[in-house]
Amino acid sequence: MSGRICLPVMTLLVLALVGCAEPPRDVAWSMDHYLASPADLMRISSVAFIELASPLADAELATQLGQSLHDDIQSRGLFSVQAVARDDFRCRELMLDVNRPLELREMQQIRQALGCDAIVLGELYHFQPYPRMGAGLHLRMVDLKNGKLLWGVKYTWNSSDKETFRRIQKYWRENVREGYEPAKEDMVLMSPRHFLKFVSHEAVSTLPTRDDLLKK
Repeated sequence: MSGRICLPVMTLLVLALVGCAEPPRDVAWSMDHYLASPADLMRISSVAFIELASPLADAELATQLGQSLHDDIQSRGLFSVQAVARDDFRCRELMLDVNRPLELREMQQIRQALGCDAIVLGELYHFQPYPRMGAGLHLRMVDLKNGKLLWGVKYTWNSSDKETFRRIQKYWRENVREGYEPAKEDMVLMSPRHFLKFVSHEAVSTLPTRDDLLKK
């Protein structure tokens, strides 16, 4: 089950004219996401990852997921990524909300305060514990020079879904299994920490690596 990203009219026009760059083949095609052109992404050198909001979920879980997302985005090699707490004095007065478009004045303030080209805003808007593990994540990366959407993900993961379980098995086999024998993918289905690592891996897999972009 997935949500839909609510975008301003001008952003929808950009989507129609520019289109989405092809995502990596190991990402579920059903995941709602947007990716700007390689040229737009290559112009970004530094990104500020703002601490995830958690309106309907445990703040500690949002912190765990935020750390995984920060590390996974950094590992793509596209840009340097700084983690910024929501109560950081540099952005304490800014109303940073993933569901609200940034105004020009705000973008200028953020660039000056954080010294970055783009910002990642997000929220863990849903979390369901074992035995039916689930999580809802909304992320948005915005170019602070022109307000253009660079990357967006909004998706709800449900461990009881057969396709999601298949991807969990693949994730465990390819990324986690070593060092956890004889544990199996049930670890992801029972542990919030491992499940959120899986969520982070899938969300960030919709971003290409720098090598991917250089090949285009």
